[in-house]
Amino acid sequence: LEAPRLEVAPADRRTLAQLNRLLRQGTGAELHHPRRKAVVLRDLDEFAGFQIVPIVGAPLRVFFDDVLGVEAPMPSSHGVGSATLAASFSVRHKTGTYDLSCDCPALAFSIADGLLVARRV
Repeated sequence: LEAPRLEVAPADRRTLAQLNRLLRQGTGAELHHPRRKAVVLRDLDEFAGFQIVPIVGAPLRVFFDDVLGVEAPMPSSHGVGSATLAASFSVRHKTGTYDLSCDCPALAFSIADGLLVARRV
């Protein structure tokens, strides 16, 4: 038996395609957990999720099915400037929350929007 195909709206297909491109090429970001460190966001298992890959250490794996919510910008935290806050998003999943920031607000919004769509479909 084959799983039924889910109808995806054209706008959602474009959003998912953009997220897929960003994760396939690897997108630089900062992880604010427990302290700021540079990471790269990469795709995971043929677009089943994404990895948060630090320069040193093991990658953090997040499957789209495990994402409980995405908030952009991330909740305000002490010591984070307004420019960083504007270019940030927070991903809640089954085992915790990751606060991330990118170089610009448009990139953060694009990733956050894509994650919202990916968890829905």
